Amino acid sequence: MPTTIFQSTSEFLPRASCEKGILIYNIKMAKSLRSKWKQKMKAVKRVRYDAKATETLKKILAIQQIREQEEEAKKDAEMKEKEPTSTEKMDVEKDIYNVKTMRNSKNQYPEWITKKQKRHVSAKALKKKKAKGKKLAANPIWKKAIS
Repeated sequence: MPTTIFQSTSEFLPRASCEKGILIYNIKMAKSLRSKWKQKMKAVKRVRYDAKATETLKKILAIQQIREQEEEAKKDAEMKEKEPTSTEKMDVEKDIYNVKTMRNSKNQYPEWITKKQKRHVSAKALKKKKAKGKKLAANPIWKKAIS
């Protein structure tokens, strides 16, 4: 049982009584025989159950390896059955988007664009359209054509 010796420490005793002698303070609490027995039996069980657990884990691992080998064999058989006929590429129609308007030939936005981006692009286009209208209205030739 570990013990600690404190000499003249004000933490445990007042200063006047510390000068008189040495204080011995026990750090660990006492344990009953019952708790010691339970602790011992838990250690024995732990050893026994660890051995069982390792055996079951080894069995599971072996089964998993067998399954993986069977799957690989199936894949290999399928790959041998499938013979590549030719290197034909699938014809996929790609929508070409305009960089400025971000719209395709059907005047639709791409699927990956967000609502915020749509608003931003359409606001930009509207701003340019208004500026173009103001330029036309300021042009003297356009004024003559209107009147």
